[in-house]
Amino acid sequence: MPVAISVVVPTHNGAARLPRALAHIAAQQVPAGLEWEVILVDNASSDGTREAAENSWPSTAPVPLRVVNEPVLGLAQAHLRGFAEARHEIVTWVEDDNLIAPDWLEVVAEITQAHPEAAAFGGLNEALCESPPPAWFAGLAASYAVGPQGEPGDVTWTRGYLWGAGMTVRREAWQGLLDGGFRPLLPDRSGRRLNSGGDSEICFALRQAGWRLRYEPRLRMRHALGAQRLDWRYLRRLWRGVGSSTVVFDAYNFALDGLPAHLRGRDGPFWSAEVLETTRRLAAYGAKGLAAAVLPLEGRKGALDVELLTGRLQELLRRRGAYDRSLQEVATARWRKVFARP
Repeated sequence: MPVAISVVVPTHNGAARLPRALAHIAAQQVPAGLEWEVILVDNASSDGTREAAENSWPSTAPVPLRVVNEPVLGLAQAHLRGFAEARHEIVTWVEDDNLIAPDWLEVVAEITQAHPEAAAFGGLNEALCESPPPAWFAGLAASYAVGPQGEPGDVTWTRGYLWGAGMTVRREAWQGLLDGGFRPLLPDRSGRRLNSGGDSEICFALRQAGWRLRYEPRLRMRHALGAQRLDWRYLRRLWRGVGSSTVVFDAYNFALDGLPAHLRGRDGPFWSAEVLETTRRLAAYGAKGLAAAVLPLEGRKGALDVELLTGRLQELLRRRGAYDRSLQEVATARWRKVFARP
C-alpha cells in the first residue's frame, strides 16, 4: 500500500525564517502517486507568521499550505497539534529553520515502507551558518542538531533518541501512545526559554512501547543557524536547559535500564538521593570547573558540563514533590511493553 506523508512545520514568530523553509518544501521532487500535505502550526505567534507563510507559498506548489493555530505556547503543544491535524500515516517534522533536500519526501516514503518495525527516523543535518562559526563550533555541532546521529541503521539501543529537527514519526506508533494514556512530561522549548528535549521524550516513549528508531543519512537537510545562536552565552543557556530536561528523562531511563548504581538497594523516595548525587558531581569540578562556568571564556567543555549539572539541580529542586511520581507514572504506564533489552 502506498505511503502518504504529512509535512508539519511548527513555528513561533517565524515570519522571517519561514519563506526559505517553505520554498524547499514546495520544491520537493515527489514521485508520481505519492500523496502528501503541508501543515503549518502557528504557535502563538505575534509577528504576522500566518500572513508571511501564506504569501510565500507558491501558487504553483503541487499541494496547498494549510495553516492551523495552536494558542498554547510551547514546542510540545505544537507537536501535539501537528499530530492531531495530520491526515496521513507518516508525519515528518520540518522546523522553520530546516532546509530539506529536494528528495526528502521520496526518501521518507522509501525508508518508512522498508522498515515497518521503526516508529521514528532521523537524517543527516548539515549546518548552514549565517555568520562565520566560532572555533569551538565543530566540536559542539551536535548541540545544534547538526551532524550524524550514530551509525546508519537501527539506533534504538545505541543512541536511543533522534533530533526533532527533521524527525519522521509513524502515526500508528504515536496514536498507540496516546491511546495508552501517554502525555509528555516536558513542556519543551517555549518562546525564548531554552528548555528542550521533547523530541527525545517522544523517542524514549516509543522505545518503551516496543518500537525501533533508525538513522538514515540519505535524509539530508541544512539547519540554518543565525549569529545569535552561534554565541557562547546562548550555548551555555542551551546546555542548562538540557540539564533541566534530564530530570524528566530519568523516568524513562530508569524504566528501560533499571536504577543507576547510587540508587540500587533503595526502595525510595529517590528525589533526595538524586539531589545529593547531582550536587556531588557538580562539586567534583572544583574551583577550576566552576571558574570556567563563571568566567566568559569560550570553548570550555567543562563550563558546559557545569551548566548541565546546574540546570539539572535547579530542576530537581523545583520538582521536589513530582520527581518520584514521574518515575512511578512511567514505570506503570499502560502504553509500555515489558520486554528484555537486547
